Amino acid sequence: MKKRNQNVDTNSEDLKPFLRNSPVSRLSDSNMHKIAISLACASVGSVFYFWSLIGGTDSFLMAHVKEIIAYFILSLICYEISFIFIFKMEGWKPKVAVSAIVVTLLYYTLSYDQGASFDHHGEYNIVAFACLFSLISIIVTIVYIIRRYHKLKEFIGLLIVFILYLSFTSISVKHNYPVGLFGERVNNDIEGVCQMPEITPWVDFLPRRFFNFFTGSEKCDWTHYPFSTLKDNVLTIECDEDAFYTINANFTARDKFIEYHESEPVETSDTSRVWNSIKHQNIRRKYDGPVKITEGEYILAECGSLTDYHLQNVYDKQVDEKAKETRINKKQYNVMIVLFDSTSRAHFRRRLPKSAKAIEALDVNNGGNFDVYQFHRYHALSFATPGNLRPLIAGIKSTELRSKRPLASDFFMWKPYKENGYVNMYIHDLCQDNFKNYFYDNTTNIYMDYDVMMPFCHYEYADSKGMYSNFRGGPYSIERRCINERYVHSYTFDYMSQFMDNYKDSPKFVFSHMIEAHESSGSVLSTVDDDFASFVSDTLEKHPDTLLVITSDHGLKVGPYSLSPAGKVENQNPVLYTIFPKSFTHENPEVRAALEHNEQSLTTHFDLHKTILQFRDYPNLVEPDYTGYDYKNSSLSMFQKISYERTCESAGMSKDKPCLCTGRIL
Repeated sequence: MKKRNQNVDTNSEDLKPFLRNSPVSRLSDSNMHKIAISLACASVGSVFYFWSLIGGTDSFLMAHVKEIIAYFILSLICYEISFIFIFKMEGWKPKVAVSAIVVTLLYYTLSYDQGASFDHHGEYNIVAFACLFSLISIIVTIVYIIRRYHKLKEFIGLLIVFILYLSFTSISVKHNYPVGLFGERVNNDIEGVCQMPEITPWVDFLPRRFFNFFTGSEKCDWTHYPFSTLKDNVLTIECDEDAFYTINANFTARDKFIEYHESEPVETSDTSRVWNSIKHQNIRRKYDGPVKITEGEYILAECGSLTDYHLQNVYDKQVDEKAKETRINKKQYNVMIVLFDSTSRAHFRRRLPKSAKAIEALDVNNGGNFDVYQFHRYHALSFATPGNLRPLIAGIKSTELRSKRPLASDFFMWKPYKENGYVNMYIHDLCQDNFKNYFYDNTTNIYMDYDVMMPFCHYEYADSKGMYSNFRGGPYSIERRCINERYVHSYTFDYMSQFMDNYKDSPKFVFSHMIEAHESSGSVLSTVDDDFASFVSDTLEKHPDTLLVITSDHGLKVGPYSLSPAGKVENQNPVLYTIFPKSFTHENPEVRAALEHNEQSLTTHFDLHKTILQFRDYPNLVEPDYTGYDYKNSSLSMFQKISYERTCESAGMSKDKPCLCTGRIL
């Protein structure tokens, strides 16, 4: 035994030189602590990232936004440190090995939650993580190059130039931020007026596509030239193969579409499957020559494996005659409301500059035939859509809706206009039943002659698997939105134009809800600018007896900018422009004076709702009777001067909601 132990000891001594020079020994001496730090930071970073994924209702997220941001930033820092220590390792083998481990961990961390809702918002985290991680990595690389190649003096010079640029740009941005149409500004010098916060909208320092540059072209790709046209209800197909067309037979889309869905929100269903089932349930007809189509509004044309998609407004003589029978006054103005979801007053000017110029050109002071008004202190009532659409569309608070559910549709905008002889239309470029979701009422479309939603359930746009995705070109995507190689918004504008032309002899009430700005990059809205500018100019030229209202429910509520103090202020300051025919304002000078006064007054969705309803009885501007509603004193007509000293509470805002006048920003 003793001899055996001596042999073991001798052998161990003999191995020491070998172990001392082995890769394991060299790794332990030079890289082990770097590997440990790198892996530890990556692991801790994943934990912080998981903590940043807490979700819930919109109010829950707003209450915990600082906590979420803190965890997110800590996660970002930890992973950045992890990669820095990988970079500092000696030898390519340990770098590759540890990089593989860290990248794999990061991949599984980021892919853990790919949701795009309040409950599961991982996809927004991924986009923010990618952008900020890239930015920090660039900065770290610059610092390394300076230290490595001793370019400190050159760097300091560039840094000074950059700081000066930021300083002058900041002054310019802050100076221009309050500027609205015609160079007018928010005036905080008026005695007693709501004091709007002064902010620095840092997003204006960045290139327009800073947060979605990697998504490629903003143009809709052309995979084939259109082989069909639909004009004046006549479908023409030019095809060398057998051609077919499928007509949707439903005059109003929503009720028929709901039959295919057992769940309440439309978007929870598989729209590709539903679309295909509807397509096959309708008659697929062989094309034998130009055909007049009046029994459907959206048509799928087929040429071999290619498809074209068309949307048209079909004139209904019975609707027109019924409107003429119930018409109260000979002189009734058309009313058109265009609501750009998630668009603040500043964001409209930021992303729709051509449209802003087109609106300015309409004003009488610029030789136009309209009086244009902008409401600088138009204030949201909630962070998200439901709490703003309910007051705007129905004049109802969320609490009132719950307690008096049967009254939900009493003051729906369409109802009084329908009763006064208007032809009504609602179009929403989102495959979602807002009335069922927000008002718990699926019967309100009885007041709408046209309720257009189903055409936007096309699977190229509203695939339920990517409905809330930041990508895939869906309604909340940071990418372009296209159906059959056309912008989604172009279908909306074309349909509205056809509707206005088809009922040229009847007063019309139009409400369009557009979703293009509801995304996290803040850039997609720009794709609408050219078409909307043309639409506004052309529509009001052809239909000069039209009141055009351009508004929003709130400002941006998702994305990096929306989480900053500046973004939170914009969230509560949605755009509101009203464009009145000068024949109306000049016949009613007291109304004109009130509108000019109220441009600087605190106003809300309640006030706009009351004003729109009051306009229905022109020339009798009778206010709606809100008897029985607890908010009846909070809504004021914008046709009367609203006191500059109005407070958030008296305007109907809940005390637990933001109030820009007092600096209460959640």
